Amino acid sequence: MSPIDVMAEMWDEGQPSPRSFLQDLYTHLHLESGFVFSTPSFFMMGRPVDLGADHFDILNPSMEFKNPNAWFVYGLAGDFREAMAHVPYYLPAIGWERRDSVKWWPMNEFLNKVDLLSQTGCNRGRGGDI
Repeated sequence: MSPIDVMAEMWDEGQPSPRSFLQDLYTHLHLESGFVFSTPSFFMMGRPVDLGADHFDILNPSMEFKNPNAWFVYGLAGDFREAMAHVPYYLPAIGWERRDSVKWWPMNEFLNKVDLLSQTGCNRGRGGDI
């Protein structure tokens, strides 16, 4: 199964999202500042956000921020290390939703963790749960 198929299945079967995977994918494709990458080895979509923003605004894929200071990863499956090489530009933090809260990491710490996982092969075939 391709990374985008893994993400779509996880989204539509397990995500408590008010929108379908295709709706969120479409929104990210049409944001001026959002991004979507889909390759045979990874799938990732997200956008820059403000760490101090309201939880609801961070989770709203239509919300764009004037002074973003973090990447919010809406979905990630496959090779984390390769995916991180495609983040459009550096921001000091990265985060994603997990169990109804947003988990934030300093970007450098996250990149170090991804590199360690990629060296052991632990991240292969896993989606969004680093």
